Formats: sequence, C-alpha cells, structure tokens
Amino acid sequence: MKAIFCKSLTASKKYAVVILTVMTVSVLSWNGMHDSPSIDECGHLAAGLSHCQTGRFDLYKVNPPLTRTSALLIPSCFAACRVPYQPRPTESRREFELGKWLIRVAPAHSLHQVMAGRFFCVAMFPFLLLTVRSLLRESQLDACFTTAALLLLFSPLTGASASMITPDFTAAVFGFIAIAQFRTWLASGDLMQTLRLGVAVSAALLTKFTWFVILPVAIIGIWLSRAVMWRLCLRQVILDVRAFAFVSAFTLLAINAFYQFNDSLKPVGEIECVSRLFAGSDENRLNRRNVLFGTCVHYFPSPLPPLYIQGIDLQRRDFEVGYRSYLMGEWKHGGWWYYYLVGFLVKEPIGFQLMLYVSILHGLWNWRR
Repeated sequence: MKAIFCKSLTASKKYAVVILTVMTVSVLSWNGMHDSPSIDECGHLAAGLSHCQTGRFDLYKVNPPLTRTSALLIPSCFAACRVPYQPRPTESRREFELGKWLIRVAPAHSLHQVMAGRFFCVAMFPFLLLTVRSLLRESQLDACFTTAALLLLFSPLTGASASMITPDFTAAVFGFIAIAQFRTWLASGDLMQTLRLGVAVSAALLTKFTWFVILPVAIIGIWLSRAVMWRLCLRQVILDVRAFAFVSAFTLLAINAFYQFNDSLKPVGEIECVSRLFAGSDENRLNRRNVLFGTCVHYFPSPLPPLYIQGIDLQRRDFEVGYRSYLMGEWKHGGWWYYYLVGFLVKEPIGFQLMLYVSILHGLWNWRR
C-alpha cells in the first residue's frame, strides 16, 4: 500500500512539473508576442540580421553571437531590408542606431522578426529542464527534480530574460549544460564524453565571455577534489591534461569556425584595442594598439578571432568609462561596490536564498566533522 502511495505521489509530482512547464512556456510565449522590444533587443536584432545576411560579426561585439544568430537565422531569410554595412572604428557601438533604423523603416516586419527570434529563446526553457532532469537522474537525486524545477519556473531570470533575444538566459542554459557535462565526463572520461564536453564548453563561450572561467575553475576543482580523496597521481594528471588540451583545442576551433575564420591566426600584436587594460598606455589607445604591440610575441598567431578579443576589450572600455547606476532612489556614476550584492538579496527568491545559506552551513558543518 505504501509503495502504491509513493508511486502515485511521484507520478503526481511529474504531472505537476509538466503542467507548470506548459504554463510557464505559454506565459513566456505570450510575453514574446505582446511585449515591445527592449533597447538591447533592438541592438541584437540589427546585429543578428547582419551576422546572417553579411557573415560579419562586428556589430554588438561585447556579446558573442550564438544566441542572436541562432534566433534570427530563419527570420533573416524573410527580412524586408538588409542591414547596411559600413566599416567603423573598433570602439563603435552602431548596433543600437541600426536597430532603431530597422524599427523605423519596417516596424511591423521588425516586430515579427523579434517575435520569431523570441520563440527560439523560449524553447531553451524546456531544454534546460530536461538537462536538469538528466543531471539529477545520473546523480540518483530524482526526488530533487521537483524542487529544482519549481525554483527554475519561478526564477526572476526566467520571467525577465527567457522570452528575449538577449544572451542572458541562453548563457545560463549552455553554462549549466557545460557544468553538467563536466560531471558526466568525470564519471566516464571516454572520448565521446570528452567530445560532448568540448561542444558544451564551445556553446557556453559563444554566448557569454564570462564563461571563460569554466575551464580553469574546473581543472582546479577536479584536481583539488581528487587530491583530497587521495586519487591524484601522475597518470591521472596526464590523462586530465590530455583531455583538457583536447577540449581547449576543440573549443578554439569551434569559436573560429563560428566566426567563419575571419582573420583567424592574425598576429596578436596587430589586434586593435581601446581599453586601458588591453592597450597598456595612452599612446597605444590613441593608435588602437594593444599591450603586445612591438614585443617578442607580436607576430604570435592569435588562437581566438580578433573580433572575439575586441569584444572583450570593448566591454572592458565600457567599464573603464563607467555608466550611471540607480539604487534606492539615487543615481551615481560608476555605481557602488555592493550594487550586485543588494541586487542579489532583493531580486533572488527568498526560497532560493534560504536553500543556498542552508547548503553552505551544511557543507561547513560536515567539513568540520
């Protein structure tokens, strides 16, 4: 009797998750059809159409192009007009101007293109749920799926970004998939899992630059965990290095291929940079040179596409210039050091925060024991 009750309860949870998923996708689709494009979406619209129509990736360089290119690939085939291309300086941010131009020239058609692209991004939501389900099943934590699904369904990030053609939600999806694939690779370590890991990491790096930390953090974390469990030996280190070298090479090849090998292997000293960090001096900034110009590695071939590096450089320049930030009724140029901490405490669900704090305390308690 107890087994039948538990089985029916498990089935009820599955049905509840399915119903909530359908409801969430329906709400996101409704938002995608009725919400007007945001400022960022106008820029991504122009950049994505330009990528698909011209094969150039110089618009909206501060974000990798995977999300907008995939979302607007089919809509670009039915575009009412082509995005005009004009060579501009490295620091130019012309995508917003072109996005407004598209809305002004063909308003109805542009809105339909945004709507079609949004449906692609909404489709990422059930895909993420399936990944969570697969990861928890492999970890033998099926009972946690309902809780994880509810947290995802009611996450502010899901409601705010899942129905937009911006890369925030898709970056979370592909980043989570990459992390899940790391765990699967650790369990088996065979060639097929290594190849899948390379695909997952490539997808994550083509949605957000910040996922560049995933490989070094994973290497350090894996070696530390194995050292603690006394499983780290020279043979294991060699196997890990070989696997990560393969993943790194595959990722670099995939990124260059997505950028259509434009200026691939260009000397690193000839890549134009405008930020203080990448230029190194005011003279280099004025001449759009980077810190490696004229050094012994000037002619060393760049493993990444120049536009990819320039996107990171341009984002860094934006941070150096600074923007006005708003917090609790006050505007301030450059913002506050605790800005994102306050945002996390205010915007993240209370249930998620409680689970986070409890898990940290639980981990510290077990570590002390």
